[in-house]
Amino acid sequence: MRNPRREYEISFKLVTFPHAKNFFIKGTSGGKRILESTGITNRRLAEEYRTKREAEFWQEKLYGTRAVITFADAATAYMKDAPCSAATGRYVDRLVKYFGETKLSSINNASLRGTYAKILKAEESASPSTKKQAIRTLLLAILEFGAIQG
Repeated sequence: MRNPRREYEISFKLVTFPHAKNFFIKGTSGGKRILESTGITNRRLAEEYRTKREAEFWQEKLYGTRAVITFADAATAYMKDAPCSAATGRYVDRLVKYFGETKLSSINNASLRGTYAKILKAEESASPSTKKQAIRTLLLAILEFGAIQG
């Protein structure tokens, strides 16, 4: 019989390994073992990272994976799944610079208002409406991909 309390247990600690300079997070989340590099050598900063990741795992447990996936995560997965042209890659890079660590669940019409103007400044080769349509199509494709992937 499954222990219902174990599903919501999240406990991480910082560990080091002789072969690595960085701190690692080791522990369990809902019965699954976690071992993840912090990419940080400073203990205080690594502890802050551990706290942040623990909070993200809690959010995921409470609200589901969709609540914690960032635009950058979705865009990276999208590009790996469907290789694109160089021009599309440039637009994805600009979208990632703009949205980056924004959670997919927080992207809405209000957050899109300034997107096109900021992203389109750098490129002059096509008409503004063509570029805006390309960005809109790509943005929707990444958001839909993220939703389908959960």
